[in-house]
Amino acid sequence: MMEDKIYSKTLETSNGTAYFHIEAKTNETFLRISWDGFINEERAKAGLLEQVEALSETKRLKLLVDNRQQTGPFPKGIEEWIALELMPKINRLGQVKAAHILSDNVFTEYSAKKLEESSFNDKQNANLENFASEDEAIQWLIG
Repeated sequence: MMEDKIYSKTLETSNGTAYFHIEAKTNETFLRISWDGFINEERAKAGLLEQVEALSETKRLKLLVDNRQQTGPFPKGIEEWIALELMPKINRLGQVKAAHILSDNVFTEYSAKKLEESSFNDKQNANLENFASEDEAIQWLIG
């Protein structure tokens, strides 16, 4: 049922397994993002660039990022790439607010906490927080 979505995109591995999905629903003010499986550097960059595309196209600057289905850590060194390559693109769009729903996977959770502590998370241009539940994350995003 496409009519309740104004934006929807899925990225897949070479064997057709979805690892990233992003959508904007008409009745929500934020973008929903989900990461699935193991995310290598190539997949991370492709998904993050797709986020910028969706932010630009929908003009929605709030992100609900669901990491619950992700396995393993974010790629090593991705924070630097985000700071140097991604944040300048995002900053041109405005102030972004991102709520991450943490994975039970200890490595994914550790990576998410490292991202939250990164220098680009300045609470001005980018405001990133981690949450244990979807409800908490949404309340913070729309609050």
